[in-house]
Amino acid sequence: MPAWAHDYSTGSLRIIHPWSNASPPGAPGVGYMVILNEGSQPDKLVSVSADFAQVSAHKTTVKDGMVQMTPMTDGVEIPANASVSFEPGGLHLMLMNLSTPLRSGEERPITLEFEKAGSISVNFKVMGMGDGEAMDHGN
Repeated sequence: MPAWAHDYSTGSLRIIHPWSNASPPGAPGVGYMVILNEGSQPDKLVSVSADFAQVSAHKTTVKDGMVQMTPMTDGVEIPANASVSFEPGGLHLMLMNLSTPLRSGEERPITLEFEKAGSISVNFKVMGMGDGEAMDHGN
């Protein structure tokens, strides 16, 4: 597995390669990862938080040719024995009102709260814009 790949575990869940893109001053950030449920029961991501930003889960959709971002106010289901990908153009974490811009090479902690597996703090590695490695989850 590449040296930059990293993952975390809580309960039956694995959070694989949480990452973000660098952000220009004043712009929001985004967070991506894969959540793998290795258990026989579903779980749900019920909240996300960080000290450096207001964080919420969103889903990107296209309706009538217009891109829309819809907040996932009821959480994100993580089915049993399955994975859910937070990736560009789909599910993602919106990082609003950043205290400082996200810079390539740094890590930012975000707390993920799951209905069954509980709370875990994970470090999102900030990748440079257009960094091809960011998209490869090491699978």
